[in-house]
Amino acid sequence: MKKKGPKPNQKKRRRWQQIIEQWRKSGLSRREFCKRRGISPNTLDYYRYKLNLDPQTKAPKTSPFIKVEGVSVPGATVRAFVHLPGGISVEIPELDLSLLKKLA
Repeated sequence: MKKKGPKPNQKKRRRWQQIIEQWRKSGLSRREFCKRRGISPNTLDYYRYKLNLDPQTKAPKTSPFIKVEGVSVPGATVRAFVHLPGGISVEIPELDLSLLKKLA
């Protein structure tokens, strides 16, 4: 009778979890760790993403945009400001709300 052990995919998953954990504990850069282990940095990144082991590689769960609601009056214009990270601001002096609503 054949012995039941972990499935091949489970073995690979555990192996890559261990490799990723070793890299994190090593204090080495991703590139240096991979060079010493003979692993492609892209392969390491692939498994970090695939195994959900790196929250930075996951898409954000919420949109970075906020919903703006207002009363749409045909032909009415508003002045809009958009503030971005790094102190960048964009001013839209005349924004036709009815046109903006068509874009949504």
